[in-house]
Amino acid sequence: MDTIKKGTIEQVFDVKGRKRGTKIWVVCPVCTGGRWARVDHTRQKCFSGMCIRCHNKFSSGRGEEHPGWKGGTYNWGYKSVKIQPEDPLYPMARKSGYVNEHRLVMAKHLGRLLATREVVHHKNGVRGDNRIENLELFTNQMKHLPSMMETAEARRLKAKIVKLNATIIALRKKDAGH
Repeated sequence: MDTIKKGTIEQVFDVKGRKRGTKIWVVCPVCTGGRWARVDHTRQKCFSGMCIRCHNKFSSGRGEEHPGWKGGTYNWGYKSVKIQPEDPLYPMARKSGYVNEHRLVMAKHLGRLLATREVVHHKNGVRGDNRIENLELFTNQMKHLPSMMETAEARRLKAKIVKLNATIIALRKKDAGH
């Protein structure tokens, strides 16, 4: 098997001689061991090329100990960050120890814990933009609702403007052609 060149592609057939796909010989970047992998799997964004043994070594560990750690996770567009139990803002965290970054930024700015009913709103509607000047605090969801509606309406109107501009350009080109 070691004599097979990296990138060699072969058709796979079952016992009855039916074609069952295409496999490619890949070499693990960690242990340099070779194996057959489905070609369509190698095209996936998450394909690392590692064999299962090396993958398990690198995927073990949690949080900062994990080699793929990037400082947090995203849920529905909101970035969550892990905070330690000794952090004074830890009571805001979920059972997993994660807290949404925008709530953490607002709590640090105010110098206090946020109540669970308090809502932190992104003024520009971009959930990943956690600058304090883009955040606004509401005492509850009912007070937050009108600002959400404004943001959604503004986004809808901007999309309508873009569509109308495209229509205007198309009409001008049509008139210029006649």
